[in-house]
Amino acid sequence: MQITIQVSSKLGNSAQTTITTTTLDPAKEGSKALLRLVRLIENQEQMSSFGILLTAAGPKKIQTIKFVREQTGKGLKEAKDLVDRGGLLVSKLTAEQVHVWTQGLGELGASFEVVK
Repeated sequence: MQITIQVSSKLGNSAQTTITTTTLDPAKEGSKALLRLVRLIENQEQMSSFGILLTAAGPKKIQTIKFVREQTGKGLKEAKDLVDRGGLLVSKLTAEQVHVWTQGLGELGASFEVVK
């Protein structure tokens, strides 16, 4: 028995899709097949994990703090510290979550980067 696994990832509305195909034969490979499957899944998670790097709060700093607070679930002081400090706000986001962050921060005029 062979197992064929095809994993595809697509960032937002991008036309580019990454497809990874792996064929496993548990009868021949035994536990190695399971290990390869785990590595494939871990690799897929790394490919689809993003972060938001804040470079400037923009003209609407208070609204940016409120947005960060809503999205992270942090308290007011913690969210304010994140915005004041800048840098990595969140990590391990999916493409859908990145869309929410980029849309929200963009509307507030904040400067940011999406990082892998």
